[in-house]
Amino acid sequence: MKSKMLIIANPAAGANRASKIIPLVEEILKKKGIDYVLEITRYKGDEIGIAREGVKNGFNMIAALGGDGTVNQIVNGIMGSAGAVYKLPALGIIPAGTGSDLVKTLNIPVKIEDAVDVLLNGKERLIDIGEIKGKAWRESRYFINISGIGIDAVTVKELEYAKTIFKGKLAYFYALFRALKIYHGLQLKIKIKDVNVSVLAYLAAVANGRFFGGGFKITPDADIADGLFDICIVEKVGIIKTLLNLAKVIKGTHTKIIEVRMFRADKVIISSDCLMPVEIDGEVEKEDTEYYFKVNPKALKVMIP
Repeated sequence: MKSKMLIIANPAAGANRASKIIPLVEEILKKKGIDYVLEITRYKGDEIGIAREGVKNGFNMIAALGGDGTVNQIVNGIMGSAGAVYKLPALGIIPAGTGSDLVKTLNIPVKIEDAVDVLLNGKERLIDIGEIKGKAWRESRYFINISGIGIDAVTVKELEYAKTIFKGKLAYFYALFRALKIYHGLQLKIKIKDVNVSVLAYLAAVANGRFFGGGFKITPDADIADGLFDICIVEKVGIIKTLLNLAKVIKGTHTKIIEVRMFRADKVIISSDCLMPVEIDGEVEKEDTEYYFKVNPKALKVMIP
């Protein structure tokens, strides 16, 4: 093997922002004399196959250059490969997405030079990886940050249109406003350990990390390496009350609101009589009437400052 570092770059990430970052990263690495291999994705999901080949080829590190969706695909490629965690490559992250929520939990800097420095001089940390399987899905999916059912999944669907008008947080707010107008909640049955919850909910977020939606601190006390999900359930409330409480969600103080319930568990089952919209690390997945979640404790190495 000629190189120990594989960089998988999604040029379309961050509204094509990543395409401008790729040459900057290459310039930094070449100046430092770092041997690396760069692979550019050609289509959505291409990262999975590239990452699996990277594992087979014995790379010590696979770095994602893109957003949370790019990271998710690479995590699925690594986790879908055979081998004990200590034999799998470490995950590196060069943030280049619209939201880049995962790096907020991991304290990875967004400045390109500093993010590259973490790849080269940071330390490895073992973290948990979430896993979700829909009742009718052929196979499960891994997630590193958060999977959500309800308004956040609808917001993600609306985000593509919103990003044609606004950038950054404004795009998320506009997408959320559009989602609130068309989504009216679902009656969910949630099984957490020995607790059964039946609720008309706007949102059920099963979280490994703390942030989603471009900076909303939905699970402020989540620990990405404690072997447990933090689960946030938000009952249906009016549009005005939702919008008035957004500042609390950004700060992470929403957990005291009466319509919000918080749980911790390593396994969760969420079901409904209707198809439920679901997102995984900011990417919409196939709707189903039941989802099973479980934690894979300390299943992946990640580079952190």
